[in-house]
Amino acid sequence: MGCETKIFGEVTTPMLHFFVKHFNLDEHNYTKSTPAAVISRSYQDHFIGHFSKFFKLLPGYSKRDNEKVLLDCANGIGGPYAKEFSVAINPILNLEPINIGDLNFLNDCCGAEYVHKEHKFPREVVERLK
Repeated sequence: MGCETKIFGEVTTPMLHFFVKHFNLDEHNYTKSTPAAVISRSYQDHFIGHFSKFFKLLPGYSKRDNEKVLLDCANGIGGPYAKEFSVAINPILNLEPINIGDLNFLNDCCGAEYVHKEHKFPREVVERLK
């Protein structure tokens, strides 16, 4: 079929979509020998850059140290990536990923479906808001 493969390990579905689109439609300088970590970093850099530009366009916006945004990661594979992202955007926004623990507890008392169906806050939210 003339295709090449690359092993990225565990990635989120949006990351997979980004990689497929990037390799099939965008110009790039990556080769089969480019480490997966380098390519994964390009995903983070892409969104960090756009997020930063977005906040710069908000009239009168400035980071408030006493405010934070809680991001429920539902104990999914995106948790570690969300932690990296929160560190990178910390100069702009206090983003605090929660429920980034054990994949064995995926969506257990957390996640969008839990909040929607149970009408409750995800685990860790109440403790973090105190």
